[in-house]
Amino acid sequence: MLEILSALFFLTIVPTTSPTPFSFICFFILSYLAVEDVAVQSVSTHILIFPAYLLVKFNFSWLNFAILLILTFLLFNNLEHLACFQKIGQGDIEILLFFTLLVGAHLTTLIILIAATLGATVLFFTKKSIIPFIPYLFTAYYLLMFVFQ
Repeated sequence: MLEILSALFFLTIVPTTSPTPFSFICFFILSYLAVEDVAVQSVSTHILIFPAYLLVKFNFSWLNFAILLILTFLLFNNLEHLACFQKIGQGDIEILLFFTLLVGAHLTTLIILIAATLGATVLFFTKKSIIPFIPYLFTAYYLLMFVFQ
């Protein structure tokens, strides 16, 4: 049921938020990761390396290159056993680094704020103890894309 609702939501948003093939590809990768996080509480973020590489290649700066190096390190090393990843998953950090490459640090902080607010609202009303965070990051990203479009 969740997959059907998300597919209908995505099909209504794609024509207005994806003017370029690259953003269309990013949209489907991020939507796949969001649905995967809801379904299995784990994400295979290795598919982010290709769009992240393209972002750095066509918009090079040393900061973007450093973010790409950190993202690559996280993608190819499993650090879930560390204490810093007990509350927020490694996949969430990788998605946030990808958003930083995609839209910059300022909009990424707004994405985190909106996603945390949405997640806290759901936690309050559903009384769940653990929720997947990537769907809220995805929703916040596309809400901001509508505002700044």
